[in-house]
Amino acid sequence: MKTVELGRSNRRPRQQSENDNLFGWTVFILLMCGFAVACWIGTFYVFTHPEEPFNYQILAKLKRLDPPKRFELTAAPIGEFLSPDKLLTKFGAMTAGQLDDESKQLLRSYLRNYDHQAGKIPYVTGKFTVLDSYSMDPNKFLDSGVAVLAQSADVPTIYIEHLFPAAPE
Repeated sequence: MKTVELGRSNRRPRQQSENDNLFGWTVFILLMCGFAVACWIGTFYVFTHPEEPFNYQILAKLKRLDPPKRFELTAAPIGEFLSPDKLLTKFGAMTAGQLDDESKQLLRSYLRNYDHQAGKIPYVTGKFTVLDSYSMDPNKFLDSGVAVLAQSADVPTIYIEHLFPAAPE
């Protein structure tokens, strides 16, 4: 009678074939492609929205922000002149979300030196009483200059905060 030993064979143990890790590598490559696309889209977002604080910090560290330039009186960006009454009519009817969007759009235009301006820039006209002023420092939005809080003399419910960038001296 012939005895059979279980568990032992003359064959060598099976070597892993190259196809065994194909699924793992496919998942890894797809994750890397997704990461590359996310970085690409993120870069576009950072450069197109410099008004966001995080994006502004990144662009400032990379020195990719052009310093604000001074316009000649005849070369100022196209805009509309708003008296306090027109200012109240235009911005008073906006919701908080609309005001936030308008503020971000104006800040984006300022940071880009009005190169990609869509629409007219509002210029405020009229008489205003200065209520308070403070100087800007590197911890604030502008490195140097003055910020002024003013109240309209014609329509006392209108307050504006105006920034005057200037050289440190």
